[in-house]
Amino acid sequence: MENPNQPTPTPLSDNDGSALLKHTLEQNNGFVLREYHPDYGIDFAVEIFKSTQPQLARTATLGEHVFVQLKSKENIQITTIEVSPRKNELKYAQKPRSKHEKATIEVIPITLETAELITVERMGYGVPVLLVVADLEHKQCYFVCLNDYIDKVLVPQHSNYASAKTRTIYVPVTNNLSLEHGIRALRWYGKRAKLLAAFHTFVYQYVELQGVAHSYQDNKMVRMSRQFAKRNMQYDFWGEIDICNLITILGEQLRQYHTTGQLDVAQNDPKEHKANKLTEVEQLFAAYMIPNAVTDLWELLANLPQHYEQLWREWFLPTHLGAWLSAPNTGPVDDNA
Repeated sequence: MENPNQPTPTPLSDNDGSALLKHTLEQNNGFVLREYHPDYGIDFAVEIFKSTQPQLARTATLGEHVFVQLKSKENIQITTIEVSPRKNELKYAQKPRSKHEKATIEVIPITLETAELITVERMGYGVPVLLVVADLEHKQCYFVCLNDYIDKVLVPQHSNYASAKTRTIYVPVTNNLSLEHGIRALRWYGKRAKLLAAFHTFVYQYVELQGVAHSYQDNKMVRMSRQFAKRNMQYDFWGEIDICNLITILGEQLRQYHTTGQLDVAQNDPKEHKANKLTEVEQLFAAYMIPNAVTDLWELLANLPQHYEQLWREWFLPTHLGAWLSAPNTGPVDDNA
């Protein structure tokens, strides 16, 4: 008689897939893979570290996590799908587009239980869940973000995607964790929770600054914006997101304003201002003279959630916009693509 408390043996292919994923991440350092026992649709958590030196990796945690659902395959099947441009699925019902606008994407089809997808949807998209396909034959790992796939692919395609017992998920073959492109994506997903929290703060700050935008006599605008800039520079993602050009640019402008009290977009390197740092009176005068520049900067910061929802969540998805923005050899992965 079987012992009901005895754990079910893990199939050999799953063991091999786990080992392959661990080896793939360890090759790049800065990642620690933690397995769940038992798992309920989520197999692993990946913790991301700043250091790329193995001896320092465990002491430089970034507090960034990504969940993984692993599917191991002895022989993967690659097929192609055609995708059409579409409007934002949150604003418009999707309609068929003309054939000549379609793009072709190479993908790996994976069948998932709908119950697993519902679990991911319930989690929200604050902490990404990646479906990782371990190709045991060719020793490669491919991925797609299930949170984004549900919102950007399944929901627009089906009036009720949960009406079927299973759904086919298409994993782009360009999403390869063995390549730099894939590792950059993994680090980008790891920053999602802290970025969304920062975006909420930026919106709050922008609304507050609008309320004092014309309070020049007591310098409320100056004092409040300088305090906000000081707080915002404490976020550790500035200068760490090479995948997103807009965040890098805004971080440089914030750093300049925090350091000098000025917003000169032509000079956004704080090192250039060290030798000629402004006095407090000069800082106040500069901020008094450029209230529009200050509010414009915070308006851009407050608009980051819109960019994230409209563009950046499409990155690495098997959609027309995702292929255009994030596939290798089709242009840079940033918001200006």
